[in-house]
Amino acid sequence: MLILCLLLFFPAVAVSTWYGGIKAGLLATALSTLAVSYFFLEPVFSLFVDNIDSIVRLGLFMLVTILISLLTSELRTAKQHLQVSLQKLQVSEAKFRRLVESNIIGVIVANMDGAIAEANDAFLTMVGYSQEDLLAGLRWRDMIPPEYIEANNRAGWADSSSGADSLC
Repeated sequence: MLILCLLLFFPAVAVSTWYGGIKAGLLATALSTLAVSYFFLEPVFSLFVDNIDSIVRLGLFMLVTILISLLTSELRTAKQHLQVSLQKLQVSEAKFRRLVESNIIGVIVANMDGAIAEANDAFLTMVGYSQEDLLAGLRWRDMIPPEYIEANNRAGWADSSSGADSLC
């Protein structure tokens, strides 16, 4: 019976910590400990605990609720940091997107294998290609003039499908 009563306080501590922070969680721990001591431990309706078994249970209860408070607080803080990071990332992506779409400078997004994920019109105009060429499967390795292919391979940007050594 006592264990079932104690289990009711764990969610209260977790919810208090989630919405109010670590101080609210520790306050909920203290109030829960007092409530358990007063209502559920012998002698009932007294804050005095004289049984060693009850003292151990109360201590364990406090330890678990403090741990719940600390872990929930850390989770809450991590979630807040994640939300801030996500907002910063969205702002950064919006700025980058405006730069790409403005066509003030040429921008290309490609991987090491030569696949072009995205290129704006300014870049494609500089290299003499079009969006249609890009959609047809143009790779940045196809843009390398023949006289620079060997230098490109020596620099470690070799095409992995050609059998040449590469960095990746």
